Amino acid sequence: MAGSTITVTRKINADRERVWTAMTDPDLVSDWMMGARVRSDWRPGSEITWSGEYKSQSFEDRGEIIEIDHGKRLVHTHFSPMSGADDVPENYHRVEWRLEDEGKSISLTLEMPVESDEQGEEFESNWGMMLDSLKDVAER
Repeated sequence: MAGSTITVTRKINADRERVWTAMTDPDLVSDWMMGARVRSDWRPGSEITWSGEYKSQSFEDRGEIIEIDHGKRLVHTHFSPMSGADDVPENYHRVEWRLEDEGKSISLTLEMPVESDEQGEEFESNWGMMLDSLKDVAER
């Protein structure tokens, strides 16, 4: 799997704007991302942060918005100091979100390159749980 990409997709029974809002509104993100608060002005080149508490430890993950096409596509980087890795560019992951029409539903796909099978399994599991929760938030 070295140098491969994980792909997590969920079919969401909501319109495109509702799914996009669930992905970007700080209050809704907090509902599906384990209480984390997202902060960004959602412009290419801008910072994006996620802050909160995990297992009684405060965290602030960070990244940069690379591309954004409202309601269709979001690409950003992501780094978590909790990973124990150095805060250097090569330790930031590229995360791509795509929304595609699927009848009256939206197909939400997240893709992220990974370095190993172990990392891929961990990230695929974590993102899968979060996208399940995002789906619940968008459909309510």
